[in-house]
Amino acid sequence: MYIQNRTKSNFYQTIKTHNETVNKRKPTRQEIEKFISSINSYFGIMRNYKTYKLRKKMFYQISGYWLNHVYSSGGYSKLVKKVKYV
Repeated sequence: MYIQNRTKSNFYQTIKTHNETVNKRKPTRQEIEKFISSINSYFGIMRNYKTYKLRKKMFYQISGYWLNHVYSSGGYSKLVKKVKYV
C-alpha cells in the first residue's frame, strides 16, 4: 500500500510553513511543541504504508533550527524533543 499524493503534499506544506516560521522569528515553546506534534502525526500516518525512504527524505527537508531541538527516533517514525538544546 502506498500513501496518497494529497497526504504527501500536505506534509510538505506543513514542513514549509514551520520552516518559514523559523526564518521569520524564533519560535516559542508552544510552537516547538506544535511542530513536534504535527510532524509526529504525519509520521504516524505514514508508518502504516511503505514510506521509509519518503519519511527520510521529508525529515531532511526540516530546517536545521528544528533539528537543534528534536531528533528522529525509531527509523524516522517520530520526533523526540531534546533535553538539552544545542
